[in-house]
This record gives sequence, C-alpha cells and structure tokens, in this order.
Amino acid sequence: MKETNAEFKAFGKMSVVDDLRELLAEQSQHGLLERVRLMDETPDAQGRFFVKIGEAVEWVSLPEVVAAVDERERWIENSEVNRYEEGFWLPTWEENLWELARLRVVNPGEPISFLCAGSNGSSKSEFAAAVLVRAMMQTNELPRRKAEKPVFWCLAETEPKSIAVQQPKVYAWLPGLYKPEKGSIKKTSKGKLGYSDAGGFTDNAFSLYHGAICRFRFWSALPNTVLEGPRPMAVWSDEELPFYWLEQIEKRLLTEAELSIAAVPTLERLLKERERDAGMPFPKEHLGLLMMGVHLLTYTAKNGYTDTVRAFMDKGRIVQEVEADRELLPRRDQSGTILGGEFLPKLVHCKVPHRRVRFMHAWENPLGGNWGVMLKQAKTKGRSEKLWWCYGVAEKSSDTPIPNFDVRIHVRPAEWGVMRKGTWFHVVDPNATGGRQWFMLWALACGEYWNGLAPGDIWIPREWPQRNDVIPGIGMPGEWALPGGKDGQGLRGPAQQAWPVGLEWRANEIKRVERELALAQGLPAEMVESWEVMKGFVPDRHRIMDARPLNMDMPGQVESKSIYDYMDENGLRFYGSGRESGASVGETNVRHGLMMVNDAFSFDREKAKLDEKTGWLDIDPQQGRGPKIRVASCCENLIDSLLNLPGDMKQTCPWKDPVDCLRYLVISGPEYVPPKGRGAQVPFGL
Repeated sequence: MKETNAEFKAFGKMSVVDDLRELLAEQSQHGLLERVRLMDETPDAQGRFFVKIGEAVEWVSLPEVVAAVDERERWIENSEVNRYEEGFWLPTWEENLWELARLRVVNPGEPISFLCAGSNGSSKSEFAAAVLVRAMMQTNELPRRKAEKPVFWCLAETEPKSIAVQQPKVYAWLPGLYKPEKGSIKKTSKGKLGYSDAGGFTDNAFSLYHGAICRFRFWSALPNTVLEGPRPMAVWSDEELPFYWLEQIEKRLLTEAELSIAAVPTLERLLKERERDAGMPFPKEHLGLLMMGVHLLTYTAKNGYTDTVRAFMDKGRIVQEVEADRELLPRRDQSGTILGGEFLPKLVHCKVPHRRVRFMHAWENPLGGNWGVMLKQAKTKGRSEKLWWCYGVAEKSSDTPIPNFDVRIHVRPAEWGVMRKGTWFHVVDPNATGGRQWFMLWALACGEYWNGLAPGDIWIPREWPQRNDVIPGIGMPGEWALPGGKDGQGLRGPAQQAWPVGLEWRANEIKRVERELALAQGLPAEMVESWEVMKGFVPDRHRIMDARPLNMDMPGQVESKSIYDYMDENGLRFYGSGRESGASVGETNVRHGLMMVNDAFSFDREKAKLDEKTGWLDIDPQQGRGPKIRVASCCENLIDSLLNLPGDMKQTCPWKDPVDCLRYLVISGPEYVPPKGRGAQVPFGL
C-alpha cells in the first residue's frame, strides 16, 4: 500500500483508473479520518483526478493522490504509536474536560470526584489515561509546595487488573521520550521507568525526568486502609472502587485541591471563550491546572449499583439526557406507537456539590466503540443488560428488592406540606429491648387531587427521627444508617443509638409531631392543643406497630406492662402490623410485602418526562399512570433506606427499619376514609 508513484505506474497491464481504485480500496479504516475518495473516474486533460481529500474536493495529479493516501496512513500509525504527540482526542473527551472546568470553578479549593460512567467501548479508560499523563507532564508549570514531588495514583481492585487495563493505557499515552524500543529509559535522580507488556511497570510505579511520580495500587490488598506518604495531586480509580476509599481519597486530595484556587481565573476565562465558540477544544496545555485535586473514576455498571455509585447518583439532579436507540429501548404512546427511544441520563449534578457524573457511550467512540455490532447483538439482551452494556446505566443493585424506587419521581419537596383532605396513618417499628431507637412514619391517603397525586395515592410527609428535626433534649439525630459495613449491609448511624428515655417521653414525641402536622394541615391552634380532641387525628386502627414487640412485657418495669399498655395509657392505641391492621393472608411474609412496596412505586416509565430545571420526572395523568406513593424530601432516612436496602438483607441490616415501616403501611391497605364514615371527633383532613 506504500508504493511510490513509479511503482504505482508499473502495476502490470491494468489501467491507471483500476490501479487508483485498488489503491484507495486498501486504505485503513479509521473512525475520525475519512478515506481519500475518487469522485469522478474520468481524468481531465492534464491527467488529474477529481478526488475528496479530507474536507476538500479538487482536481489533483496521480502523485498527489498517492501522497495523500500515504500521509493518511502515516497519521493513523502515528496516532497509535505516538499518542501523546499525535493521538486523537474525541469530542466526548472535550465535553468531559469542559464539565470538569465548570465543576472546579464552582468548587475552588475543594477535592473533585468526577465519575465517567459508560458502556463498554466508550473510551473511559483511554480518556483517564490521556488526561493523567498530560497532567503529569505539566507539573513543573503548576503552583507547587517546595520540596514536594507531584504524586499521582492509579487504583484498581487487583494487580492483574491494573496490569491489564490501567498500566498499558498509561504507558501508551506517555511521550515517545519515555518509550525506548528496548529496555528502560535512561535513569536519573528523578526519572525511573521500566515497562513490559507482561508485567506492566517495574514495582508498579514510574517517575518522569522532572520528578512527577505515578503509583499503581490495589484496594483489595489494602482493605479499609488508605495509602500513606505524599499526598496525590490527582487520582484515577477504575471499576467498583469501594465507598470507603472514595471518602478517604477525597480527604487525601485536600492538600493539592487547595492549590487549585489559582486555576479558577484561567478556567473562568476559558469557559467564557467556549461560550463564544461552542466548538472550541479544551486547551491541552491547561490540563495540569485542571486536574489539581481531581479524582477521576471510570465505571461500567455490569454489577449494578455499588455504594460508590449510589454516592454519586442517589438524590442527584439529571441536567442532561440522551435518547436511547428506539430499537433497544423504545418509548411508546398509549396506543403502543413507538415515539423514539427512552431518555437516559447524560449528565448528573450530584447531591454532594463537588461530585459529578457524565455518561460516555460506545457510539461516541469511532476508534473502537463498534456501535453497529453492539447494537445488533444487544437486541437479544434483557433490559438490564442493554442499560449497562450499551448506555452505562445501572438502575439498582442487581438484587435490590425495590428496583422501582426512583428519587426523580417518588420524592417531592417537603415544602409541599400536607393536603387538607386525607386520612392519616401512623406506623412504628419499635425496639422492645432498648438496643436501638424506634423508627416511625406518618402517611396520608389522599382524598383529592393534589400536586400530581390522585385520590387513594399515599403522601409521606414525616418520619421520626428526622435529620432536620430538633428533638427536645436530644438535638438533631443525624443519619439512621450509612453505607458500608460487612457484606454491604450498611452501618448504624447516630440516629439509631439508644437514648435514655421512657415510653411516656416517646408518647409525648408522637403527640408533638402530630400537633405540628395538624397545624400544617390548617387546624386551629386551640384545637391542636387539646389531646382529647387530637385523639381523632389518626383514626382508629390506623396506628400500626410491629406486632412482635407490641405485646411484649417491657424489661426493668415494676409492673409487668407491654408497649401496647403504656401507649394506650398515654392516649395512643396501636394495632399489630399484619392481619390485625388489615393485611391479607400471605402479605405478612417479608418478601411478599417488599414486592407490594415495589409495586406501589411502579409507574409508566416510558410516559415520564424530565424537567431539566428541577430534575423531576412527571407523568401527565391523561397519558399514563404515576406512582402510588410519594415521599417528602425531609424523610431522608426512609429515602436512603429505599436506595440502599440490599437484596440479601439480614435481620440486623441497619437499612431495614424504615423500609419495614413502609411495608407495614402498604400491607395494611391504606385508603382514604371520609370523616363521617370513621367516627372522628373532628373533621380532620377537611
């Protein structure tokens, strides 16, 4: 294919046009470099051919055509061999960099965690390696602390995985100066680099001539620890980094992140220039400045949600979406007509301001994504595999018992308050032995259309303990549970600790919360102050408590009494969860109850529309069915429990209690009951 013009003319007896056609057909395939194409096979009077070379279409001589083909082949070869000098940067990489710049400008001096979630073949790892190497090469030009060498970390689960993925990609993006054909680079007091395809970097580390150091480490070998020594300037973590490490890395980046304040004016100027020129690439000479205090994570969601992915996605606001291929994930109207593909997240602004997620897809990678074949093969796969393989999206953990729960449609602002027309339910998961705290929910069965809820839907405006609630004598209780723990079961949060209080105190707390809810519902203050009147706030049989400890005698009491007895004496009559509170045969089974909860969260996903300003999903009731249950944003402990409850839930799982309360509520069959039909002392809810 690299014949000279003279050789080209001596191809035997074939015509010049046949020779030219054969030459052009042998060009290497490349996703970003269009082939040289013959537009007209008839040469002009000067023997020139009408050819398309790049963007230009012109008459050129035969030697010029051959030279253009040879130059194209040289570009392709050099883009692989000399990636640092001549490698191709994809448009999706540029978008990542501009989004990183925006994130840095709004978080000056803070560590940044940027998750590149995506499909197989989306170039996530290539992007991370290319950026990391550029940043290493520019450390001499950055604000530095004296006598400290710039250090970079590359983290993988195991050494073999590091050698298979991270190390060869980092090596490929190093400048040619550091890649001799044989042996290692010339060692200096600062520079040391040895690499082999079989073993990766010598001692899993290398350093450049100006002193920048890169270390490859493996979290499976160092459980629940963090690397000591010099603090890193930037970190790249690949695939399923544990949540503990995410938190620890952000702490370790604090030192370098402080220096990033100096980068903000430059990044602000560049972002303004980008506003004027939407096609402007991010200037590569500023990558070192951009990466100060940054943690890049690359992840393919094959195994569903992990605690780390939850830390990014849960309660995040989707600000950009992408339409899936209509052949894989069709979006239909009520008649079943396909309108297009489902809308999936592209950019997510996380609840934690210094974290962000951007999804990358195989069709955005013309240099290896092979989207055409992937699309063909994915048509035979199930929905879950299509989502992670083609779009990098994980709906939930593969075994989560409540996969239908979606913050975007099931959670709404606490400022909504409570509706006037509704029937109250109060559910409690107590602890008879005193080893942990109680958990409680208040819910309203709607009696009217209200903020998108229909009659019969359930609105949960309150939980206890609630994080933003100041509990008398206790203060703010904090989180009920936290990610982590043995086998991913979670850890007890501060709100679960046992407080030195009795049942009378708990009864008074229930009354305090219900007075607040009654006032929010519009009841007069003088009516709310009288508990004799307020007894009707939660109707008869609508106070539900876990049946197991309800009738258990309380230890340490002078008189043998149950929780039921103590609560009844304080004006609160409870009924046991399950059959006593209205559940049917079989519904008291935990798994069956969780299925009922999941069903209550179901909705017509293909009919839901994203509001990019609020991040909410909404469904026009004339177009489709919305969920049965909505939760107020102040019920953070319930929301977190719904998001984190593991499929292999143990009896001691810290996430279990809030979901148990919701399960007791759902299996009781909550419905709106008009006041006249329930004998209330006052017309609550009207």
